Amino acid sequence: MQTLTSSQVSSVNLPIRMCIIHDHPHHYRLPLFEALGRSFVLSLIYTSNTGGDRKGLELPPADGYGLFFLTAKSYGDVLGHIVPSVVAFVKCMFRLFAIRPSVLILHGYSNPACWAGWVFANVYGAKAIVWGESNKYDLPRKAPLEFVKRVFLSRCQQAHVYGRSAKSYFVDLGMPEKRVFITQPTIVDSFYAGKPIERVVTPSGCDTKRVLYVGRFAREKNLVPLLDSFSEHLRHFQNSKIDFTLVGFGPLDDELRRRVKMADLRSKCHVRGKVQPRDLPALYAEFDLLILPSTYEPYGLVVLEAMFSGLAVAVSTQSGCVADLVTSENGFTFDPWRKDAMCATWRAIESTTPDLISRMKAASVQRASQFTTNHSADLTIKAVNQLLAREKMVPEGDR
Repeated sequence: MQTLTSSQVSSVNLPIRMCIIHDHPHHYRLPLFEALGRSFVLSLIYTSNTGGDRKGLELPPADGYGLFFLTAKSYGDVLGHIVPSVVAFVKCMFRLFAIRPSVLILHGYSNPACWAGWVFANVYGAKAIVWGESNKYDLPRKAPLEFVKRVFLSRCQQAHVYGRSAKSYFVDLGMPEKRVFITQPTIVDSFYAGKPIERVVTPSGCDTKRVLYVGRFAREKNLVPLLDSFSEHLRHFQNSKIDFTLVGFGPLDDELRRRVKMADLRSKCHVRGKVQPRDLPALYAEFDLLILPSTYEPYGLVVLEAMFSGLAVAVSTQSGCVADLVTSENGFTFDPWRKDAMCATWRAIESTTPDLISRMKAASVQRASQFTTNHSADLTIKAVNQLLAREKMVPEGDR
């Protein structure tokens, strides 16, 4: 059976109506939506217009698909609240009756709007595909919730995931391995919007290691223990060449700034505020290495962004991207639950020579450059076409 690429699907004389149900806008998903919009009659339903503490993050306009928002509340104000969840469920169901999609992509199983899509697909015969980012290292697992996930997946025809750890988790939940497709993240080529990459070159003879954390200032990011380990490192390396900067936003903002001040880290550690997605390339260009110390992390797209921007990486073993992105050639991995492991990582960074840092940065670019939006779109479309062809939704001459 011959499947179709993104360039071939548009020539099929049978419009396939696809609807994606998502929680709220994420800048890294938009390029994929635009690519799918060129291949299918695409509608996108967002439960909310923001993700709570992500308010104020700017997004480019939608292009090539229908766009609908179900509620004016932030996603955090919908999830786990009965009335907003019911409203999202009912509004999504009405919207699906108007769209009548043949293929439904459901972003996870916690979103009440996705459950509306799940019901619609099972009652009216649409094909249901779940997009999953969870992995076995993610949140603590509870048997009743795992049972609900198994029920949800049992009535979906495919699962599309970012990487190997997520695929393993979905197979453990009962999804047959042949129905779980790794379609990879979709950030790289769109991240710079076709502009040349302007990487900041470390001055000759400078052996300072400029280390960056960028993301949410939240408990699961493990930033307080990371700061403690950095403080201990500086006590043993009083002439340390590491300069550490945290950039982001979230509930721990005040606490992080206070700890930096109390530990007298201000000469070696700096806390900066929120950065818009459009400004991330310029931010990454200032640094040599990104560190992500999360105790749970579904994937860690920031690692891919940083690698493409020419940074070496130090990544927690609890991050879903580790198996797909991080090697000894481009970075370090460490156990985020152990302070001694984080201290050892700081020592490894400290002892890395400028030449080795340069080689690691080059290896990062080489690895990350394999993850393009067009390739991800083709993987997604290929998986969808396998499903449609099996169900005889693709014309006979195009198989």
